[in-house]
Amino acid sequence: MLLVERHPGTSIHPRARGVNVRTMELFRAVGAEPAVREAGRATPIALGLLRGETLDAAVRAPLGRWLRAAVNAIARRRAPGSRASPTGGCRVTQDHLEPVLAALAAERGAELRFQTELVDCVLEGDAAACTLRDRRTGEVTALRARYVVAADGARSPMRERLGIATSGRGGLGHVLNILFDADLGAWARGREFSLARIDQPDLHGVFATIDNERRWVLHVSHDPAQPVPEPDACAALVRRALGLPDLDVQVTSVLPWECAARVADVWRVGPVFLAGDAAHLLPPWGGMGANTAVADAWDLAWKLGMVLRGDAGDALLDTYQAERRPVAVVAAEDSADNTDERGLMRPGSIRRLLEARPAAPGAPGRVQKLMGWGYTYASAGIAPPEAPTRWALDARPGTRLPHAWVAPAVSTLDLVATRAFTVVGGEDAPALAAEASARTGIPAEGCALPPAIRRRLRLGDALVVRPDGFVAWRGPAAEVSAGLRRATAQP
Repeated sequence: MLLVERHPGTSIHPRARGVNVRTMELFRAVGAEPAVREAGRATPIALGLLRGETLDAAVRAPLGRWLRAAVNAIARRRAPGSRASPTGGCRVTQDHLEPVLAALAAERGAELRFQTELVDCVLEGDAAACTLRDRRTGEVTALRARYVVAADGARSPMRERLGIATSGRGGLGHVLNILFDADLGAWARGREFSLARIDQPDLHGVFATIDNERRWVLHVSHDPAQPVPEPDACAALVRRALGLPDLDVQVTSVLPWECAARVADVWRVGPVFLAGDAAHLLPPWGGMGANTAVADAWDLAWKLGMVLRGDAGDALLDTYQAERRPVAVVAAEDSADNTDERGLMRPGSIRRLLEARPAAPGAPGRVQKLMGWGYTYASAGIAPPEAPTRWALDARPGTRLPHAWVAPAVSTLDLVATRAFTVVGGEDAPALAAEASARTGIPAEGCALPPAIRRRLRLGDALVVRPDGFVAWRGPAAEVSAGLRRATAQP
């Protein structure tokens, strides 16, 4: 695998700040969880949501103290790693997370070329002729790729080159992202928060904490027809929004961006796939952008791996759009609901996030969505879904395999193979997997679970579980071969 990135290295900006439970499950599956948590030590978690004329006034107000306490109490009460998952979310910023993932990719054989740009891509049948340019030397090289994954950002040149349209609410406002350093550790101690909405007659913004010590971000509403303010002017804006006029503020970057909710109408054109912001642009208010992108990458990666190894046919790759695009549409709508007419976090979203509104029958609640596994896949690679009376991780096809501890520190999710399908059942599961694999030519491993766990999780006779932990099929042990064929989107 070759990755090309036009920038000199991994992100130098915090950007995304959190990894949800589902994303951490994926990192756990590849052994990256300890390194990600270590990287997250630089950004201690704080969940308070505030609102005020200045940040200083907001953290001192009785309502601000109540909101911080309420949100943190909810987070503790819903400890995500306790019942539904073997792990929990993590606060880690993008500039600390990306080096961990880049090192892991390189360690496992990927070639990473920074300061290298894809300048042309011509589709030639079932492959792509790519032209790369080294931005340091200007050297141009050509290569032929069997598949291309375009994770080239919100303005995606590849998406534009392919003429792919987008749908959704569109632009929701223009914002300046002001990253700054200021010694606020003593001031913030005991007043830690995550996001704070600031409203003055001519200044509207949202503070986001990075470390609750020195690193902070202020998002302010911005007129794109006006020039981007100089760092000194941005520092003055920060002091006004803080309510601390004498504070020494060092602005380290100013990034104008458009807050928008857009989802690509098509995610695959021949050998080219869209992923991440190229496939879906989400407002940041809700923390779903980067987490949705990681789930895209995982869904596509295991499918590409199987096809390239000859374990599945090309039809499996068509399930990528069928499964991931509906998830992105819901994430875009939910994130847009948290956004006001200026592109900032809607003040009412604080109350909305705190409400425990019941979900409709068969639909996941807001907490399940925020944790990252509140969705069900439907595609040619999933057995027809069984209509639920309520949403649950109950081993239905299209849902993530339910979690249970089968040994100290070992979850059912830890037993899922990452390069083959997993046949989950009783003592005969290994034999069933071997027989079905020999019959179909599709790689499968068996996982035998104790009867008590199988009954409690309502697993039935046998499951076929995909490398991403989602159940593809559930049925009689004698029909596992048919389940494997269905999992690879075979008719």
